[in-house]
Amino acid sequence: MGAVMSERDPIEALQDRPRFGTGIGLHRVQAALELLELMDAMNAMDARGWTWLQRHDAIKVTGSNGKGSTCTMVATILQHLGLRVGLYTSPHLRRFNERIVINGAPIADAALRPSAAWCVDRIDEYERQHPEDRFGAFEAFTVAAVHAFARASVDVVVAEAGIGGRYDPTRLIPGPTCGLVSIDLEHTALLGETEEAIALDKADLCPPGGELVVGSLDAGLIERLLAHTRPRGVELYRTDQGQGSTRTILAQSRAGTRVRLKIDDLDLGEVCIGTPGLHQIDNAVVAVALARRWLRRRRPAITTERFVDTVRDALAGLRLPGRLESIREDPPVLVDVGHTPRAVERTAKTLQRIVAGAPILWVAGVGADRDPVPILRPLASMAQRIIVTRAHHRGAEVRGVVAALRTLAPHLPLEVTPTVEEALPRAIELARAHGMTVFVGGGLFLAMEAAAVVRGEDPRGLWGS
Repeated sequence: MGAVMSERDPIEALQDRPRFGTGIGLHRVQAALELLELMDAMNAMDARGWTWLQRHDAIKVTGSNGKGSTCTMVATILQHLGLRVGLYTSPHLRRFNERIVINGAPIADAALRPSAAWCVDRIDEYERQHPEDRFGAFEAFTVAAVHAFARASVDVVVAEAGIGGRYDPTRLIPGPTCGLVSIDLEHTALLGETEEAIALDKADLCPPGGELVVGSLDAGLIERLLAHTRPRGVELYRTDQGQGSTRTILAQSRAGTRVRLKIDDLDLGEVCIGTPGLHQIDNAVVAVALARRWLRRRRPAITTERFVDTVRDALAGLRLPGRLESIREDPPVLVDVGHTPRAVERTAKTLQRIVAGAPILWVAGVGADRDPVPILRPLASMAQRIIVTRAHHRGAEVRGVVAALRTLAPHLPLEVTPTVEEALPRAIELARAHGMTVFVGGGLFLAMEAAAVVRGEDPRGLWGS
């Protein structure tokens, strides 16, 4: 415990980690969390705070798409019920502090700095003792988040897994209630080249004897999941197969979706989800099921009536940045962070409904590690004009995007701008002249850098790129 404090700003030092550590890093995270458990009242926390981890019961969520939205929904529901909630998600969309949220507010620098300093010191000490074993960024962020939540003595942590589940650092946060929202082909080099391999990796976020709430998955995939989880004593709960479960869409707009929902015996009636997107209905169903199952175990005195009223209030006020978010009105500009083929396909279906027939000018780009064709295809069939550009942070070269679009939509007007800063003013100029709606999508970093440009900010500052 006697490490010398670093002279670097601890928040900057925390973020200044390599993206990946040395191989699988669960042992590194476990070592840091064990130190957290051993801390006592001699430090700047009371003993109750440091025993927090040992008695904690987190809700953890994984999935190819929608896991961040689902986590935010769960956290919002529990907070509306009066619990003190810690929410851990990634990546951040504007600044790092968004990853660690306490009762709906990103952690302040003053609260983050002690946790960042503790984490950086533990990492420095560990790496001095094990010079060939390096912490990766997400491992460090997870340790700092757990430390911050312990200092704040939150009642519950809702944590979004980074990649997969089997080797994800969030797996080590105690708690038997887990969610698996969706499966898509993503991070195949790390998780496997089939949906089955990816699903089994993600399912291992749930500990033996735990409960795994799953979204709308293919029936064959469910069978394989059951075969994988049953020997570990994991209960698999399907949100789309309960007796009498129904979803009736009533209305959609840029303001959100109205839907009539029944999940097993829980009749929610008419629910307004304050963030647009048909896929947000699936996310909301998983979130409600996760919150309900956790509450049955941890807060059994909360009545069904109170829970239903709370869910309605919480979802109606939900605003999720970067999810078909309207960032400008004249002309309309929407951004979406979806960056897998299935996520983009869902976004395209919703976008067609909410633009009410207006022609779409698409500002297109994809991530550097993505196959562009399956991501671009759903949007290429609905756009009337395209501007291709590239995110500063991990954006794909425009040549590959242009080549894919020339194949997918050879007759569409297409132009190239090298940077997001040039693409957005050009898109707004054309949209205003031709009565179009601007949509920015295909890559997570592209969407959020575009939003920064509209706000008058330097998009390179979002990621330190």
